[in-house]
Amino acid sequence: MIDRMKRILWLGLAIVLATATAQAATHKKQDTASPKRGLEAAKAITTVTGIAISPLLGAGGIGAWEYMNTPADKRDSLNWYAQPAFWIPALLLVAAVAFKDAAGTLTFDYRPWLFGRKRSVALPKGTYAVGSGMFYSEVLLVEGEDERMMLLLPPRYRTHEEEVVKAYGFLEVRATGLRRAWRWIKSLFGFGVKASPAVA
Repeated sequence: MIDRMKRILWLGLAIVLATATAQAATHKKQDTASPKRGLEAAKAITTVTGIAISPLLGAGGIGAWEYMNTPADKRDSLNWYAQPAFWIPALLLVAAVAFKDAAGTLTFDYRPWLFGRKRSVALPKGTYAVGSGMFYSEVLLVEGEDERMMLLLPPRYRTHEEEVVKAYGFLEVRATGLRRAWRWIKSLFGFGVKASPAVA
């Protein structure tokens, strides 16, 4: 399913690039200031709201705006980014990516050791909890009474498990690894277990 969606997105990107290249070849006069306006608009929105905006959305939005605000008899002389052959597929591609991201796939983006190449891990839809280990935290897929480790979090997440649970709407924080073993040993010998009140 994910491979199929990736192929569709790559095909959409190829179509957008092909139409943009064809439009650029047909127009001799090219104005490079306006696509930069789209990039600047995307950067400004990202800075103000903290939400990442695709430059393709910015360029497509500026192109659509210019096309809609230009009289019908002058639309043929617009630049390539303001032609419907560019901005319609561009906005459709951005909408498809946004729909894919909102469809329930949880994606963690991170850089190992805070630098290096950015990596992404997509988690399938399900109920999750955060495991609190002695040295590392982890994301657990909860399936009834069973749980399966899906992602080992970097050491900087240690002691911040509650914040991860609140931020992502996970179930709870659970002890894992040596912490779970230590809790089991303590309960085996009666340490750390609160006595339940007797009911008469």
